[in-house]
Amino acid sequence: QNAAKQHFSLGYTSFFTGDYDECLPHFTNSITLDPTQPHYWYFRALTQRALGNRGQAQHDALLGVHFEQQLKEKTISMDQKLFRVQGERRTWLEKYRNGLMAFHLVGPRKTKMANEAVRTSGQIDAN
Repeated sequence: QNAAKQHFSLGYTSFFTGDYDECLPHFTNSITLDPTQPHYWYFRALTQRALGNRGQAQHDALLGVHFEQQLKEKTISMDQKLFRVQGERRTWLEKYRNGLMAFHLVGPRKTKMANEAVRTSGQIDAN
């Protein structure tokens, strides 16, 4: 988990300097090491979106929502982790968080999605 946090920290720094090619592998590594952290998925989603990988961005955002629903802590702590994400990027991400948090994916679909996330967490769409 410590290595996952280190990769996330490096990715986070690169993300806010606009170096998306640099932060993407760090976010991917953090997910590979600890796929249950929603903010890892959210930041990779935002990075994928910035790089024009819309399908992968949506996939990652949905998985972030899934894992956020599993948290024992309140959503406010997730809001604190996302506080620097503002403007249009935050609006895009909140559509996933608010819409799917209210909709609540349930049953086999939810389990299948989580299992797929863990299985494919290190894979990146080349497009």
